[in-house]
Amino acid sequence: MHELALLALDSADSGWSSSDGPKPELAQFVVDLLTSKADMLADYFSLQISSVSASLFLTVVTIIIITTRTTNNNNNININQMF
Repeated sequence: MHELALLALDSADSGWSSSDGPKPELAQFVVDLLTSKADMLADYFSLQISSVSASLFLTVVTIIIITTRTTNNNNNININQMF
């Protein structure tokens, strides 16, 4: 997870600037926050977070299928999206 947070901070989309603090410290904050919220993440989002040898891992990612219904002039169309 630490490495994943660092990769996210390296992305231009993160908006990180040097005034936000060092990237390794921010990545550790993310790891600590996810660790403290592990039970809630498991209950609400089925995300299983495990700690092995002082490293944090995302062990299960559930695929969410969202069904949306759109209507055209003749009939209804169902569209399934997987995330």
